[in-house]
Amino acid sequence: ASELTLHQEIKRRIETMADWFKTDRNFMLQLAGCESTFDIYAKNENEPKGGTSIGLFQWQEGSWNYYNKKVFKTQFNRALWQDQVDLTARVLSRFGSADWIKCTEYIRKGNDFVKDYLSK
Repeated sequence: ASELTLHQEIKRRIETMADWFKTDRNFMLQLAGCESTFDIYAKNENEPKGGTSIGLFQWQEGSWNYYNKKVFKTQFNRALWQDQVDLTARVLSRFGSADWIKCTEYIRKGNDFVKDYLSK
């Protein structure tokens, strides 16, 4: 058996956590594609609200700390893509996608951010 590529691991983790938390796995894949083009090291230092967004789902520190520590009482690490997947699935399941306003808008308009990713 061959080992999974990073892209395959990411896809599997997103699908597993989306299913576990009963949120839309396709939306979650699209969201990761939109936010970071599936780059686990993606970084945006030009956020309108200030601060730096990092990772697959481009979490900002304030939002991360709010959901991670206050809402879900978890000890996830924002720098780990696996933890970003896990927290994002929880947030989408319980609160929806309002924290990702622009990408949610693009996805709902029918933009496909997964097509190129899935072919790898």
